[in-house]
Amino acid sequence: MSLFDCLQEVAPRKAKLKIAEAEYNGTVALLEEKRSELRTLESQLAELHQKLQEANEQKEELEDNVSVCSNKLMRAEKLIGKVTGSRLLSPELICMKVKEESHNRPVVACSRRFRLPDLMTFGT
Repeated sequence: MSLFDCLQEVAPRKAKLKIAEAEYNGTVALLEEKRSELRTLESQLAELHQKLQEANEQKEELEDNVSVCSNKLMRAEKLIGKVTGSRLLSPELICMKVKEESHNRPVVACSRRFRLPDLMTFGT
């Protein structure tokens, strides 16, 4: 086999190799581009997961606050009920209470102090 015969056999293979290498390089470039996009999307996804976790923590904290506040409110209402039941109420407060109970009908001003049980009978 002569050098000419070898070159004739190798030349088409070299051309095919160049075409295959060009396709391979194009595919590798596309792969790197897609990997870059994937990294960007993964970082965005990680940020969103972090925000979701923070929002869930804030939600739990707010739910705890609601629970604590409702317990405090119930205790305060009980305490206020006990305190106002034993103290004298001012005429202004009585008139306000009676007005609330009588659905904003006109109420005659009072000049004496009442206890809460008196107010209940007075308002009805």
